[in-house]
Amino acid sequence: MKRLFLPILILLNLNLLAQIQEIDEPYQKGKVENGYRVGIWHYYDSKDEIAVSFDYDSNKLIHINKDTSSYLLYDDKWKSLKPDRQIRYLGSHFYLYDFLAMNLSSTYSSDAAKKNINTIILLELEFDEKGVLVKKNIIGKHKEYFEEGILEVTASIPEYWIPAVYKGETVKSKIAFPLIYTNKKNEKKQPKVEDIDYDGKLMGSVKIIGYGVSVRR
Repeated sequence: MKRLFLPILILLNLNLLAQIQEIDEPYQKGKVENGYRVGIWHYYDSKDEIAVSFDYDSNKLIHINKDTSSYLLYDDKWKSLKPDRQIRYLGSHFYLYDFLAMNLSSTYSSDAAKKNINTIILLELEFDEKGVLVKKNIIGKHKEYFEEGILEVTASIPEYWIPAVYKGETVKSKIAFPLIYTNKKNEKKQPKVEDIDYDGKLMGSVKIIGYGVSVRR
């Protein structure tokens, strides 16, 4: 009888490993099997509207909310164009913005705080035809105070993206996130996203607040 126990235990363990977990969260719904996403997943950028649906079994996009904004696309050269399908993070933008807000909070440097710097830095992401993030550009006045910290944080930015499509073909594309650095001491000098001169798609902004430091002389 003792010989029966080992095979039975192995079968039980295999059954546990094969269990499928249902994920039902405000920003995403789907199934996980053995640590991998399986079947159709739905991602939400607002409470009730599905932004993206993706079938992980067939590795196919099922649905994406169309954005009619102009994006920077590569068509012989970089141009501001309306894509057939925009570059899109494969997931909820809730997660993407939470990632940026949480990890960029420490990039308001003490040197910038001493100078009471208020500025907007653009974090521009460049993608190839496959939707692979290939380059990060830091653009804006006073970027020298923040560039190193931003690049360090964004080294681990989520890399699951759906490539842009233009004229029926996947193309290189760019998007930019406005990062608002402010010490909130002078509301009149707070930078405004609407004042930014950028030809492509500006995503939602992320505010990083610096509380300043006391300097001993």
